[in-house]
Amino acid sequence: MWAGSAALSGAGVSITGRNELVQVTLDTFIEGPQLVLKDKEGYSAEMGRTDLVQTKTGKEEQTPAASLVLFDKGRKVLWQAP
Repeated sequence: MWAGSAALSGAGVSITGRNELVQVTLDTFIEGPQLVLKDKEGYSAEMGRTDLVQTKTGKEEQTPAASLVLFDKGRKVLWQAP
């Protein structure tokens, strides 16, 4: 039995598993497609356009739609391509 929730809005679709163990979000709000997979600790994988702030320079940028970014629980980039 699934005890999660699902939401559909103009910005996208969000599916949350039981006790928020897993969250899957398809978002079109940030000027392009984005799929986010997030666990209860805050680690996430974001495919598609993602807003980033470069730690060294503080410069804000947005990744292309054909990108994948892995974040730790503090939203620090662990890995990204391209």
